[in-house]
Amino acid sequence: MKNILKQLASTVMTLAIIMVLIPSCNKELNDIGGTPAITPNVISTNRAIGDTLNTAARANDSLYYKLIVRGGILNTLNNKNVNYTLFVPTNQAMRVFINAISGGLVPLTAPDAIFAGFIANIPVATAAGIVTYNTIPQALPSASIP
Repeated sequence: MKNILKQLASTVMTLAIIMVLIPSCNKELNDIGGTPAITPNVISTNRAIGDTLNTAARANDSLYYKLIVRGGILNTLNNKNVNYTLFVPTNQAMRVFINAISGGLVPLTAPDAIFAGFIANIPVATAAGIVTYNTIPQALPSASIP
């Protein structure tokens, strides 16, 4: 009987913590308006960062690019009149991230198709929030980062 009461108390406590934490994550998405482009893109001249990402994604089968597309942010990033700086994680970092947010349901050794399927089922607003969190609406040269 004591064991059942301990398990019940543990379950109730876990649910209470989850109920407190989840609503605290419901925040409005920040608008990543961007700053006007004064100089050409450092990476590639006369190309939007979305175009550059698309080219790199085809070469590397980028999971982060799939997250950008899922969030509907690609059109914003394709605006050639503004500068953005993106902190783009590698596929391995995305695997670790997805493993963590899935609660271990997607193992780190799973093929990329499984991770891509998980990304395809993330709510659009959540995917957009993750991408905007990693986006700075201005040009930030790597030399300016100490």
